[in-house]
Amino acid sequence: MMNPTRSATPDEMMPVALLSGAASPWPALAEALLQAGYRLVWHSPLPLPPALAAAPASRVCRVQADVHSEATAQALLREVQQLWRRLDVLLLQPPQRPGLPLPEAVELELAQRLGPLLALTQAAVPLLREQQGVVLWWLDQAVSRSHWLDGAVQAALPATLRALAAELAPDVRLNAIQYPAAQLREGELNELAHKRMVQKVAMKRPLREADLVQAMHYLLQADFVTGHLLPVDGGGSVG
Repeated sequence: MMNPTRSATPDEMMPVALLSGAASPWPALAEALLQAGYRLVWHSPLPLPPALAAAPASRVCRVQADVHSEATAQALLREVQQLWRRLDVLLLQPPQRPGLPLPEAVELELAQRLGPLLALTQAAVPLLREQQGVVLWWLDQAVSRSHWLDGAVQAALPATLRALAAELAPDVRLNAIQYPAAQLREGELNELAHKRMVQKVAMKRPLREADLVQAMHYLLQADFVTGHLLPVDGGGSVG
């Protein structure tokens, strides 16, 4: 807890965002949050983006932790609390693991994928509640098509999202953004592959990082929106 006998410094008044996982748009989202006045906790195997690496230590901190259980998730959040004493925003991506081959593995696979996501979300609730905070899950559309077990996990997420959002409301809002991460790698496609990709999108262009930044800002500011899964795919999911 902060010492009640002194006033908080300007840095201590700044909101804090924790980014956890290896989502491809993390660098762009982190830079947007930094520009918006957030302090950042970077919990990701991805390299620290240049904008964050150049920021002062009072604005950015990198932490390493293998979040695979409730206990390890709570340990990570204790580290955040000791560091900056608050948490306003939590951005999370479910872990991606190789699919198990047998049908009887469904329950185990669901536990392996959703367990860390739920553990970190729930561990963050006490800190988030103090700030009327927000959790955003980031879901890659392509994951559901790579293996049938991946599809089963993705199918379970909307119901899980709604149920947990109802449980956390009104003190903490929980939403999710689903996006086609492959479109962010547009530069790797040849002309024919690019044309085929664009033909499948109602907006007739690929996803841009700026689209995800805009969606993030919307859900962070939309105080009356919770339990919502927002597809940011240019209409690709409705075609």
